[in-house]
Amino acid sequence: MILNYDEYITHKGSYGKNSGSSKLDKVFFQKRGYCPFCQISIDMVHSKGDLDTSSLPGGAIHFSETVWECDNCGWWERFYQSYIDAETS
Repeated sequence: MILNYDEYITHKGSYGKNSGSSKLDKVFFQKRGYCPFCQISIDMVHSKGDLDTSSLPGGAIHFSETVWECDNCGWWERFYQSYIDAETS
């Protein structure tokens, strides 16, 4: 069980036409849904997606969030992703 979110490591990355280059190959947790301490696959405990079509005329903003948790040691990982799908001019 995740007791709190007081301790965490943040890694941000971006890609696309207007994004700077990012070295995503240097991520500490390169394998999603895997505990690096117990070296086992871990369960997904939360998954949510949403679509916002009102904030961007002519397009949509897609959001998704997933959380995995290790029952052995309490390690958890949250993965959040968003992207814009819009018409080009």
